[in-house]
Amino acid sequence: NSGFYNSLFEQKMKQVGFYKGAPWCAFFAILCFAEAYPELYLLYHRHFSGNSQSMFRAFQSLGMTSDTPSIGSLMIFRQGTSSISGHTAIVTAIGNRNNVLTIEGNTNSTGSRNGDSVCVRSRSLKTGTTGLNPIGFINIKPAGESKVTTLQKSDAQIIGSKTTNKTNTTTHENEK
Repeated sequence: NSGFYNSLFEQKMKQVGFYKGAPWCAFFAILCFAEAYPELYLLYHRHFSGNSQSMFRAFQSLGMTSDTPSIGSLMIFRQGTSSISGHTAIVTAIGNRNNVLTIEGNTNSTGSRNGDSVCVRSRSLKTGTTGLNPIGFINIKPAGESKVTTLQKSDAQIIGSKTTNKTNTTTHENEK
């Protein structure tokens, strides 16, 4: 979490609050939201946070959270049973009732919440006492609108990435 090789990507991340040393999964999701919905980002920017669970609670107080995923919603996790440590992902597709497809920053090919890549992941909706456990979804996008509709594992690409692996599930941002 010491920065990124791509200076444009790092500059954009800093504009939404990223700072060196911070976990960047939530900042990545915030950046994606800010670029997709600039007007809504300006309206709700005070509620976004680099801490996944704090951000969830802020939007929960506005009635903008749900237990049900929708395409484009932010999926919020807790680490084990922690009320502080967590992870953020963006829902890109809904599988069966037990999983969703996401794109997320600060992860890796094994699904860590502290990685060096932007990855497309399949995430379970089931909870447990260890690992990443979903606590809910933040739904901010305009009702009925879905900007992320056809993202496939083989097509995961992020602007500014130095290495794009079109056969695996990972798009690297090549974190320093």
